[in-house]
Amino acid sequence: MKIIVPVDGSASSNNAVSFITHRTSLLGKDPTIVLLNVQTHLPSRALNMASPDTLKVFYKEEFDHALDQARKILEIAGMKFEEVKLVGKPADVIAQEAQKRDADLIVMGFQGHTAMAGLLFGSVTNGVLAQTKTPVLLLRGEAMPNADHLKVGIAVDGSEFGLKAVDYALGHRALFGTDAQFEVINVSQEEPTSYVMPSSARSLMDTIQKSNEPAVQPSSTPAIDATKPLFEKAGIVANEVQLVGKPGQSIAQYAKQAQLDMLVLGSHGYGRFMSAVMGSTAMRIASMAEIPLLVVR
Repeated sequence: MKIIVPVDGSASSNNAVSFITHRTSLLGKDPTIVLLNVQTHLPSRALNMASPDTLKVFYKEEFDHALDQARKILEIAGMKFEEVKLVGKPADVIAQEAQKRDADLIVMGFQGHTAMAGLLFGSVTNGVLAQTKTPVLLLRGEAMPNADHLKVGIAVDGSEFGLKAVDYALGHRALFGTDAQFEVINVSQEEPTSYVMPSSARSLMDTIQKSNEPAVQPSSTPAIDATKPLFEKAGIVANEVQLVGKPGQSIAQYAKQAQLDMLVLGSHGYGRFMSAVMGSTAMRIASMAEIPLLVVR
């Protein structure tokens, strides 16, 4: 598995590196890990005043500062990695490097608890999501799953984007562990006229309803039915969860209540505004959920 981890020396990016070290059994044999630091171009006035040797020393110091802690984390874990040091617009370079290397995954740390994209993700993560076709795993702060096999929720809405998310998750099952559990989650704003209660959500339903959380009305819906051939082909039985309520809020609350380790979301397409890239539901999930989010373009 080819993984690109953009780092800038911040706590959130170093936490993303730490996530990698705790997932050695999940990343497959001999994963290719690339630590990528991108420094922005200096203003033209500074470039004109500085000598080539001065610039070389400056960038070396900046690269070392950004990569130092990430190096130590991987070295202590005994993991092999490659360093890539480039100068340019960070979001553009990260997306280009992922495409150039045909990466399977970009892992990025981020901070924030607001639905406003610029404040939630930051301009670099925002730009990467807007440009790359490579799936991006977003890790907020220190919210890292501890289990060696993860409990994964995949949000679907009947669109091709949800199916792409399922297809990627099943094609990269090693990322979640050999005994990973999968839940397919769909949200309806209206209560179904009939439904069958699955065992996975029977006890959870009462708990959520008593706490005024979104109602779990598990049933077989068209959105969930569309995913069944993919799971059957992979030989996996997924729990099916139908929620009733506002999609973004309901999924985020259910993820917490059900103690999911990760959420997988499909995104809609290109565009600098996250509402265009991820959709309003995905943005609401990202702003509220505390667990890692895997965004599949």
